[in-house]
Amino acid sequence: MTAPLLKGKRRPRLHADGGFESVEFIQGVLARGLDIVVGVRCSRKLEDGRQVRDLRVRGSLVQPTGLDQPMCVSWVWLYRNTEPEQRFVMSNLDLGGKYLARVGKRRWRIEACFKTVKGRFGLERFAQHSKQGVMRWWCLSGMAFLLCHLQNLDLPVEGAGTWPDWGELARTVRFSFVPEVRRQALQLELDALDAFQHALLAPSK
Repeated sequence: MTAPLLKGKRRPRLHADGGFESVEFIQGVLARGLDIVVGVRCSRKLEDGRQVRDLRVRGSLVQPTGLDQPMCVSWVWLYRNTEPEQRFVMSNLDLGGKYLARVGKRRWRIEACFKTVKGRFGLERFAQHSKQGVMRWWCLSGMAFLLCHLQNLDLPVEGAGTWPDWGELARTVRFSFVPEVRRQALQLELDALDAFQHALLAPSK
């Protein structure tokens, strides 16, 4: 599968989150001729006995335990909650501390977008088995996300780094664009409740 990628002019670079920081995965990627940028735990051990969290200079070339080559490590601060979160990123390329941090931060934004689409817009609930079905569900989820994003653009600008309330945005879009769909869904639920209560109260023969 990597052969078509390697035929291009630019060397492919794989981006992965911390769930793929195992030695086996990283070495497997490098063995296939790909570069890697991967998130790492702050407690990842180094050959000199330190942990990743002990590093003080972004872009340090260090030797992680189990790997047979030096890796460049940097970190970013994410301000999504009340307390800033420090996230570490590692690469086999000596990209420099600032650039590697920028690449890592961009990846986490993409990951946050994917988690939002998955958790708020039903991407995790699709049960499609065909390529066409999967693409249709992707389009529906993406359209729902786009509508909420456009709705968010009409709201007053909040503080920098403030994450929108996607649940409230989805509710506003649903009530604004498709109120009849919501009304029919509620009516169906009311009809089902009425039928159930009627069956309970009906005298048995």
